[in-house]
Order: sequence, then C-alpha cells, then structure tokens
Amino acid sequence: MKERVVITVENVGQDISREVDQLEKAGFAVEWNPTDNTDDYEQVIRAVKGSTYVIAAGETWCRQTIEGAGDQLKMIVRYGAGYDRVDLQTAKKHGICVSNTPGANAMAVAEHAFALMFAVCKKIPQYDRDMRSGLWRPMYGGEICGRTVGIIGFGAIGKSLARFLSGMCCHVIAYDIHWDEEAAKKYHVKRAGLEELIENSDFVSVHIPLTDSARAFVDKKFFEKMKPNAYFINTSRGKIVNERDLIEALKSGRIAGAGLDVFETEPPATIQELKRLDHVVLTPHVASTCGLGMHEMLKESVENILMFAKGIPRNMVLQA
Repeated sequence: MKERVVITVENVGQDISREVDQLEKAGFAVEWNPTDNTDDYEQVIRAVKGSTYVIAAGETWCRQTIEGAGDQLKMIVRYGAGYDRVDLQTAKKHGICVSNTPGANAMAVAEHAFALMFAVCKKIPQYDRDMRSGLWRPMYGGEICGRTVGIIGFGAIGKSLARFLSGMCCHVIAYDIHWDEEAAKKYHVKRAGLEELIENSDFVSVHIPLTDSARAFVDKKFFEKMKPNAYFINTSRGKIVNERDLIEALKSGRIAGAGLDVFETEPPATIQELKRLDHVVLTPHVASTCGLGMHEMLKESVENILMFAKGIPRNMVLQA
C-alpha cells in the first residue's frame, strides 16, 4: 500500500500539478483535504487519519489531533515558518518529526508589512472610506523616506523588509539574538538593543516566531517606550502582543497608529473596538497569501517530504 500525503491547505486556485506529480512519481498517494485552519481536532483527524505525511496549514495539532491521526504518521510539514500550533512534546513522544518552510514566504510577508507601513502613515484606507462616503477631508499625512525603522527579528522576513527599506533612504535598525552581520552590511542595517530600537524607531515592525518567552512581550511597557509619533506593525503572530494594551495605547494617543495582519484570536474578539480606530489598518492574516508565496511554501513542503523519505532531513523543527 502506498504511503499517503495529505495536504490540509485551503485551495485558493494555485496550480499544484507539478508538486503532486513529484509526489506520485516518488510512489506516494496524494489527497487534498482542507481543514480551513480549524481548532476542531476531530475535523482535522477526519482529514488526516491514516496519512504518513501531512502538509499542514494553520490547524491546531494538539495532543488529541496527533494521537488520533494514527500510528503511521511520520512527519508534519508546516506550510509556512510558524509551528506554534503544533504540540512538539506530543509529536516527540510519538516519534513524529516536524519540519517547516522558513523563508519560502518571506518576500510576501515583507511586502505586506511594507504596505501596512505606507497605508497607516499615509492614511490611505481612511481617505478611501471618506471618499466613498462623500467626504472630502484632506489631513496631515506621514512619510517613510528618511525615517527610522526598527525591525524586531532579523530573519528571512526581516532581511527582506530591510532590502525594501534600503531604497527608501531609511535609517534601519534591527534586533535579533542570532545576528547576521553579512546581511546587515548588505542592507545597511545597524544592530540595536531591544530597548534602543523601541525608543528610537518611527516604525516598529515585528518578525519573530511565537515562543513562550515572546508571548505578550509587546505590552503596556513596550508602548510606553515608543515615540508618540511612531507606528506599530505586526505580521508575525497576534499572541506576541497584549491586544488590550495595544488598544489602550492607540486610544490614548500614546502611539500614532498600527498596521495589523495578526491578532490574539482570529477572527479578533476585539474587532469592534479596532474598527472604530481610524489610525489602525487591519487585514485578515493574509500577509503570506499570494500566488508566488503560497506556491513556494508548497514546493518547499514537498521537497521536505521527498528528502526525508531519502533519509536526508531538511528544515527540521523536531527530529524525533
């Protein structure tokens, strides 16, 4: 019997025939069973039960999901960089490896962060709403050129954003525990301490994974250190931010605005409050959802499986 590869990613029209053909030629049976990023572990179990490999979207891989998937499951491949929704402890206990696709969607997410910076400081969505409702209300707008941009997390996405900003005459500073001096020199990025970055940036853009230490680390104290004319951008994970503290900082005018693609809960429980704030731009966790980025993530996911089957693990988060 052929080993099964189940893809739980929502099909948004991308052509995956080449990737499916690669898997089938390697002897795998391929099924597409989207789970729509659900928290319903019973739905996920129904979709993946009996599979050997899963190319997983954003659904929750809790203990029940992993144990219900079946003893033949060898590897969960996260379609994307983040793996915070996979219970690594349970996966390890059952001998299941976990890999991801770091960098595959970096350009798409960096583009989105860049777009949010423009949208919020130029007030573009607000102007659009006004014009559509018959209002002609010019206001003072900001600019990016020549400003200081702080990037928290100088990985693949942070570097891609720095690359865009290098053409905008921006002063780019970045914070990361694992520093890449070569990339910093290439994109004219200065290394900064976290507090230095927060206090001196006109834009703060977050690009770090959700870990226990990062959970809600952007809080009231964080916003109190920011400049009152600064903007906060988040395209990483919503749970990195204490959303209540962010809303208070926005309401009080402690910061100038925010561009948000991710939220503590999705859809956000705070949506009614956020909708009432004109100096916030909201998008529904779509930074990586573009044709090229999605295809690159799928291509990398398939490559992870093919190499693992040959005994050459790549992009491993957990090697059980």
